[in-house]
Amino acid sequence: MVRRGPGSGVLVAISRAAFGILERVYIEVDDLSRVATRFLTHLVVEARTRGYVRLDLETGTEDFFAPARRLYRQHGFTECPPFGDYCNDPNSIFFTLAL
Repeated sequence: MVRRGPGSGVLVAISRAAFGILERVYIEVDDLSRVATRFLTHLVVEARTRGYVRLDLETGTEDFFAPARRLYRQHGFTECPPFGDYCNDPNSIFFTLAL
């Protein structure tokens, strides 16, 4: 895990057989959109390199997470039902991206 702080990002897991799950992605910088776009693009390329057919992720529903939800939607992620061990939760929203 990489330290959290200004300008840092963390990818804990792109895992599972034919699909990946993005977990604990943190980006804290002034120019969030540019850095976040580059970071997310890198993760998608890595997932494709590993042969995954889709990427899934969970993020929060609170206003604090609005920039993240906007970023995922702008890059083609669509809302989906809970996946893996996740259950419906009013504090969570789930996204998927076909690769």
